[in-house]
Amino acid sequence: MLLWRSSQIQRPVNYRLSEHEPAPLQDQTNSSAQTVLRGTLQLPLASTSSRYRHTCRRHQHLALCTGRTIPTLTGSRSSCCKIDRRGAISMSDQIKKFLEDQERLARLLRPSATRSLEETFTTLNQAAAAVRSSSVHQMLEMENRTAAALISSSALDPSRILLAPTSLEYCLADLAAQEAERYAASSGVVRSAMKDYSPFSDLGKSAEALRNLNESFTHTFRLPEQNEATLLASTAVSSIAYHAASLGSLQAKELCDRMAAMTSPWIDVSRTTASIRAFTDFQSMGNYANSAGPYEAAASEFFRERLGDWRETDLIALEDDEQLSGSSEQRSAAYADRGVDLSLTNFTADALDESLDLAGLPRMPASRDGSFTLVSAESIDLNTAIYRALVTFEIEVRGFISFVMHRQYGANWIATQVPESVLEQWHSKKDRAMKNWEPERPLIEFADFNDYITIITKKQNWKEVFEKVFMSKQDILETMARLSPVRNQTMHSRILTLEDDMLLRVETGRFYSATRRFMAGL
Repeated sequence: MLLWRSSQIQRPVNYRLSEHEPAPLQDQTNSSAQTVLRGTLQLPLASTSSRYRHTCRRHQHLALCTGRTIPTLTGSRSSCCKIDRRGAISMSDQIKKFLEDQERLARLLRPSATRSLEETFTTLNQAAAAVRSSSVHQMLEMENRTAAALISSSALDPSRILLAPTSLEYCLADLAAQEAERYAASSGVVRSAMKDYSPFSDLGKSAEALRNLNESFTHTFRLPEQNEATLLASTAVSSIAYHAASLGSLQAKELCDRMAAMTSPWIDVSRTTASIRAFTDFQSMGNYANSAGPYEAAASEFFRERLGDWRETDLIALEDDEQLSGSSEQRSAAYADRGVDLSLTNFTADALDESLDLAGLPRMPASRDGSFTLVSAESIDLNTAIYRALVTFEIEVRGFISFVMHRQYGANWIATQVPESVLEQWHSKKDRAMKNWEPERPLIEFADFNDYITIITKKQNWKEVFEKVFMSKQDILETMARLSPVRNQTMHSRILTLEDDMLLRVETGRFYSATRRFMAGL
């Protein structure tokens, strides 16, 4: 690729017809008001003092004077260029239009990445300043604390707005200054991290810049200040949006205790309301998932509003979905298209993990003795953790299905209660395994992920066994549908996202809660 540099273009030398011809006035040709800038070339306009004596063939002389090729225009000679009474050349409108077109083309060829980035930051800062300015005037008229808590997350930090009426140390003027300073600091860190990143720079330098950018993201989060969690929790629980959902019986004191227990910064300084809502939603999800009815209508509707409506999903088609099988960015976009609220995962990985643990939604189910199954105490990366959690989940699903079906239909339940087409596939897989000298295994271990829902929703099986556990076919179908893309990406060793982790923990938590309560009641 040929890189454009202005230094590679030579400026035209001054041109005179004879040694007696006066040179152009250099001190005036650099004025932007008197010249047309075209890349690095300048052409004197009729109003300038730069003169080029002209005797004949004005086009050729003009070309020599400017260093450009001037096209011959149709029409009379007087329509192209003229000589005034002082002998200076005056361009016609057609010549000016041609040169203006050349100027626009030159601007398009200039490198603009750095300038665009600077303009973007300037625009963002101006927009943020405008939002803050208007927010201050709006908040002066607000008296309802709930309204302040529900203000747009792009405005001032609502947690401080909530404290303003009850604490003398806070006032709106100080609030505006504090939040502006906090936002400027976080923006400065991002800009500093971005300045060294370029696809054309040294790979090591760019990698370091990306690491710095990742660190800058974590710096945009904070922990609630002392006594702040109490007011935040009270406001969240009393707000209309959460009251309508019943919060899964979540109380203000319980929510406050969980906020105070967080050790990882989790409040986004520029989106405080969104952080509070997401944290409260997680705690409500945990309460619903661990309640006596994790698949009751109210619980299912709560999950559906935040994780999307998956009731009409074809599990087979999910495996061939290009977006859900694509990159992590494509998968996040596909989740959003299906109704998953991506603002729920606007946390650092540590904060998301901690908030879901506090909600009672660990990746691994607690066994009856309180320990975790199939996981060590050492820290493991997200992909490995999700893989182990999925393996554990499938073992739990197979174990539960085998237990309740054996209890209802006896030892021969597979032959009588599994659809014939599914049973043929299991036998085929088992035959191949035996030919490869694999050890003997129960036939259900050859089931695909989609086979579990086929067995559960079979008419007789559902009516006599599983309806007592899950209450609604559509709800258990949604659980398996939300888990299906997570499982597919995990088994293909693709990079997983925080949305994958959230869906895994919420839906496996609901399943474990429902099945273990059923088992405890036997």
